[in-house]
Amino acid sequence: MKTLRALLLSLLFLAVACQQQSEAPEPLDYGYLSLNLSLTITSESTSGRTLAVSTDDFRVTIFAADGTEVMVFDPFSSAPAEVSLPTGEYYVEAHSNNLVDAAFENPYYFGRSDNFTIDKEELKSIDIDAELANTKVAINYSTNVVNTFHSYTGTVTVLSSGASLFYDQGETREGYFLTSPLGVEVNLSYTKLDGTTIDRTFTASIADPQPKTLYNINVDATLEDGKVVFNITVDEGFDTVEVELGESAASGAEPSFFVSFPNMGATKVIETIDGGYLLLLADNSAQSYGSWDARLVKTDVNGNILWQQHYGGTGHDVGSDLIEDSNGNIYIVGNANSTDLDLAGDNIDQSDGWVIKTDNMGNLIWDLTVGTTSNDRLAELDLLSNGNIVTTGSVASFGDIFVAEITPSGTLVSSRTIAMLSVDEGYSISATDDGGYILLALSRSNPARLGNYDGYLEKVSPNGVVAWNTFLGGSGVEIPSKVLAASDGYYVAGISDSSDGDLTGNVHAGNNGWICKVNLSGGVVFSNTYGGDEIDGFSDAVFDINGDLLIIGATYSANGDLTADPSDGNADLWVLRVDPSSSGNIIHSNTIWGLNGDFFSPSSIAETSSSNVLALGQRGGYAFADLLKLQPNLQQ
Repeated sequence: MKTLRALLLSLLFLAVACQQQSEAPEPLDYGYLSLNLSLTITSESTSGRTLAVSTDDFRVTIFAADGTEVMVFDPFSSAPAEVSLPTGEYYVEAHSNNLVDAAFENPYYFGRSDNFTIDKEELKSIDIDAELANTKVAINYSTNVVNTFHSYTGTVTVLSSGASLFYDQGETREGYFLTSPLGVEVNLSYTKLDGTTIDRTFTASIADPQPKTLYNINVDATLEDGKVVFNITVDEGFDTVEVELGESAASGAEPSFFVSFPNMGATKVIETIDGGYLLLLADNSAQSYGSWDARLVKTDVNGNILWQQHYGGTGHDVGSDLIEDSNGNIYIVGNANSTDLDLAGDNIDQSDGWVIKTDNMGNLIWDLTVGTTSNDRLAELDLLSNGNIVTTGSVASFGDIFVAEITPSGTLVSSRTIAMLSVDEGYSISATDDGGYILLALSRSNPARLGNYDGYLEKVSPNGVVAWNTFLGGSGVEIPSKVLAASDGYYVAGISDSSDGDLTGNVHAGNNGWICKVNLSGGVVFSNTYGGDEIDGFSDAVFDINGDLLIIGATYSANGDLTADPSDGNADLWVLRVDPSSSGNIIHSNTIWGLNGDFFSPSSIAETSSSNVLALGQRGGYAFADLLKLQPNLQQ
C-alpha cells in the first residue's frame, strides 16, 4: 500500500471562562485543549482515480473517559474557535461522514486518540490519526478467463446488511466495504459458436476481513475434462479458496476447451515434445509491430497460455507454417516485406520468403529471407532426415513454384524454381523415408488441361533429382492443400468439383472435400470426394496414431456425408477421419457448431499424444482465431 497523501488540519480549542454567579456552588477547575486532526490516506491507485477526502466534513466527538459524550462538532468545520473542558480524563474520536456499507468512492476513515488528562489551566495538545477504516476488495481476471469467456462479472456483498457492489466486465477498481464477513460471487458466460451460452456462477467468502486491507480476488477458470475449475486467491496472507463446479461444463456442442484470440488469423497448431501446444497466428492486434506480425503462442494441455512471442518489423510479415525439431527448436516459414526490427539487415525485394528459427521459449535465434526481386512467399516446411529443413512456396507474384533447403544454422543449401506454362504455386511439402521429399502444388500448367486448376505432385530424391511428377484432377477445379508421405504412397487433401479424370471413387456433385492416394511411383490408387450438395472442402490433414487420416475442413452441407445444421446458412467446422487402407472409407464425419452468422475458416489440425484432436481456425474474417480441443471420436 502506498500513501497517496497526508492532510493535516489543526484546530485550536481555547478555554472560555464561564462567569460564575454569586449564588452558584464552588466553581469547577478548567483546562484548555488544542486538538490536531491528521488524516493518513493509504490506498493503491486504481484506474487513475484520486480519492479526495476533506477533514472539514468529519464528525469529531469528545468523550469522557467513561464513554460519556461531552461535545460533538459535526461537521468539524462548524466547531467554535474556543472551548473549555472541566478537568478530568477524556479521549477524542474523528470519522468521515460517509459511513456506508459498500461504495466504490469516498472510503470511510476513522481515528481515536489515547486517553488524556485535562489539568487546571493546562493547555493540552492531542493528535488523532484518522486511517482507512474499510476493507477493500478488487476482482482481477486471468488472461485465460479473458481469452475463453465472453462475459465475466463479479459482485461483493456485505453479508450482515446485504449491501453490495457490482464489478462490470474488465472493471478493476477497488470497492470499500464495512469490515464484516463478505460474500464473493463471480459469473462467467461461455458463448458457443452456435450462439448459445453456458452460464456459471461461483461463490466464496472472506469470513474474517480486516480493515486497511486490500483483498485481491484473482479469478482463473479453465475448461478441462468436462468441468470448470475456479480458483479464488486472496492476498495479504489469507487463505486460498478453491471452488469447483459440480456439474459438467462440457455438454452438447461444447469442446473440451475453446480458446479464442481476438484480432488474429489462424495458421498452424502442433503438439510439442513437452506435451503442450504451439500456435502460429497472424497478428493484427494493437501489440503487433506493424500491419501484421507472426505471433507464436505456447499453451499447456488445457489451453492456458504459457508464453507468447511475435516476430516481424513495421511492415507486413506473417508466418504460414511451423515445425518443432527433436531438441525443441522451432522453425517458421512465411513471407515478409519489412526491413527493420527482427528483419533489420535482411535483403528484402518487395516481399520475400521468410524463415525463422527460435529456441523452445520462442526466442529468435536467426531469420533468413529467400526469393527473387518480385513478390515471393513460403507456404510450408518439413524436416529432412539429414536435419535440414525443406520448404516450398511461390516466387514472382505466385507465378512459379519455389523450393529451398536450409541447414539448422540458417545457411541456404539450395533453391530452385519450377517454371511451367502458367500460374503455379507450391502449397505443401513432406519429407519421405528415403531422405527426399514429395512436393504438392496448385497448377494451371497441365499440358493435358484436365481442368482450370489441378494438383501437381513431384517426387524428389535425396540428391535433389526429380524422380517423377504427375498432375491430379478432373475437368473441373482441384485446389490441393496438403500432402502426406507414407510408407505405401502419398496422400493429397484439398477441394474438387470434378467427377471425372482421376476422380475414380466416391464422387459428389459440386464443390467437395477431396482425398487422393498416389502410390510410390505416382499412380493414382483412389481419388474420392466427400461432402454434400453445398460447398465443402479440406484445408489440412495428419496421420493419427493408428495410421488413419485425420482431416479438417469447412462445410455448408447438411446431407451426404454430413449432418450439419443448415439453418444459419454459414460454414461449419468439419472434422473427418478416413481409413486409407480401404479406399478412403469414412470412420468419423463430424461437424462442429453452426456459426450463427460467422464464416468459419479452418486452417490446421493435429492429434495429441492422448489421442485428442486439436482444430485451429478463424471466424469473422480475421476477427478471432479459435483453438478447439476435441475428443478422439471427434465429438465435442
